[in-house]
This record gives sequence, structure tokens and C-alpha cells, in this order.
Amino acid sequence: MDSIGDIYFTDYSNSSVRKITKYGVLSTISTGLSNVLNNGVAVDSSGNVFLVHDLSNSATKVFPNGTKVTLVAPSQVGNWGNGSSHIIGDGSSALSAKLKYPVDIAVDSQGVIYIADYFRIRKIDKSGIITTVAGNGSDSYSSASENSRATACSIPNAYKLALDSNGNIYYATERARIGFVSSSGIYRTFAGPNLIYK
Repeated sequence: MDSIGDIYFTDYSNSSVRKITKYGVLSTISTGLSNVLNNGVAVDSSGNVFLVHDLSNSATKVFPNGTKVTLVAPSQVGNWGNGSSHIIGDGSSALSAKLKYPVDIAVDSQGVIYIADYFRIRKIDKSGIITTVAGNGSDSYSSASENSRATACSIPNAYKLALDSNGNIYYATERARIGFVSSSGIYRTFAGPNLIYK
């Protein structure tokens, strides 16, 4: 949903992104978008739409006129490697990086993009450089992760992302938990059971 209440969503059957205005009017923003099955959509203050494609491990930006540009190029999961930073592309252009089953995307007021990746949360800055801001690629929660550096923590898969105006990240996981990553990069559990998952 954007700042005026219009709702954006992916239409898998028609390979498109569509919008329902706050008055109930349905329109198509862009077509020809493959692999957009129930994935998250984000909208910035200029009306640009951002989406991820979990089946092709990629991300796309759609301008208000429908023009599409690639943020992260498609790749096969088999090419994703073992999760080390030089394999997934951290610190380099997002166009040369790799995602693995991305399921949600968010954009902050400065135009910085966040992606819920495989046991990680990734960030694409305004210059197009991608980094990891949370998660080490492992799916095993430990209470020792609380109040620790987020990039060193094992986190359950993030399925939904939300950002606040202070640069903090909130994410819902598959393990009945809402995680929180502060703007300074510290992880803690925001809501849910403080259990140890292995």
C-alpha cells in the first residue's frame, strides 16, 4: 500500500503488477513479469514499484509508466553456492549478486531497498551496492543471538518485511517470531516465544 491508500499486488496468472485505488478502481501497472507468485511488492514515494521473483531469484523495479529495470539478475539456485559473501555478491553491484528464494521487498524513504532472502535480509543502497544486514545463512535460532550483531546471527527465514522512520527493520518469520534489527545493526526478538530452535 502506498501513502495515499492505493494497494499494489502481483497477478501471477497474468504475469503483471496491478493496483487497486482507494476508490476501488483496478488497473494494471506492468505486464510481462514472470515468476511473481505471491511475492511482496513495495512502492516508494515517487510511485515506483519494487518486486521480487522467488522462482527466478531476482528483483525488478517498475516505473510509473510501466518501464521495467532489473535490480538483481535472475539466477539458478544451483549457482548460488554455499552462502559465503564472495558467492552471493555482497559489497558489489546488485546486478552481479545472487538471491535465493527472495519472498519480500521493502523500500525506505531514502530509496534504499531491503530484500527478504534465504535466511538473510539484504540491502541495496542508492548506488546499487548490495550487502547483508541480518542473518548468516543458517536457520537455527539461539537465545545467544539476542542483542548481538545481526549479520552474525542465525535467523529463521524472513517472510515479511517492514521498516520504520528511524531505519529499523521488522520481519515476520516462519517460526512464530517477529525479529527486529536496529538501525545500528543489532538483532533482538520483537515479538513471539523466546525459544531456541535447532
